Amino acid sequence: VRLSLKWGGGDGGRSRGFSLMLPTVRENLSSDNGERRQSALTVLLNVMVELGVSGRFFVIDLLPIAMSFMSDEYGEVGKVAANLFSTLIRVAPLVVLDDEEDGKKETSKERDVVKHLVHGLPLPKLEFSQEILRAMKGLVLRPYQEEGVTWLDFLFSVGLNGVLSDEMGLGKTIQALMAIAIRRKEGG
Repeated sequence: VRLSLKWGGGDGGRSRGFSLMLPTVRENLSSDNGERRQSALTVLLNVMVELGVSGRFFVIDLLPIAMSFMSDEYGEVGKVAANLFSTLIRVAPLVVLDDEEDGKKETSKERDVVKHLVHGLPLPKLEFSQEILRAMKGLVLRPYQEEGVTWLDFLFSVGLNGVLSDEMGLGKTIQALMAIAIRRKEGG
């Protein structure tokens, strides 16, 4: 579990105390023990509730973590993760991404989650490897099909499941097969 929260300040030092807990939280999130994962997520939830709007500094890092644990095999972990997710979503609109402030074009999965879910921006377009393009044997995806493959890949990257649903005959099967092929090639 990647967890490297930055102190944002402006909250009377509470964020700094949060940063001191991170090694223990990170260790528990990576545990095979469901109760330890649940405890770590409960700590994150309680801190976010306490921080209120000051917690906006941690949304970029915590939102993907909450999403990835929502489908945890230990049911109670999923419940706490869903509560953490709902707490984060409340302050997420207050998130100003660093690249918006200083003109950087830097990207990461965490930023993509916030940009897509909170700010409504499209997900970055997937680049298909030459191997996958050869396997397609001249098949050209329509823009909405590329978007469907990108959506499925995004869901997988944050540990969620999803479905494509639209009218019959619009290529959902090929989109799903493409998403599977991309993940198999990447070892996912």
